[in-house]
Amino acid sequence: MHGSCNVMIAVEAFCEILHQSGHLITAYFVYRGEYFISAQRCFDLQMIPNFFMNVGNFLNLCIGIDRLFAFLYPLL
Repeated sequence: MHGSCNVMIAVEAFCEILHQSGHLITAYFVYRGEYFISAQRCFDLQMIPNFFMNVGNFLNLCIGIDRLFAFLYPLL
């Protein structure tokens, strides 16, 4: 767990946990029968999950590039 790729995978997994928490917010409102909320309230509630979704996607790209270089240049 000391390699750079392993650290990025761990951070990406943590970001995905926070991203998935946005689905709990949606489920809460649906089960309460509150199908429509204001755009401002939706933005406020989904800002953190969406931020971590973007960070996770960027880390996923970085992991892919790291693994590509590890495959193409194994001895560097």
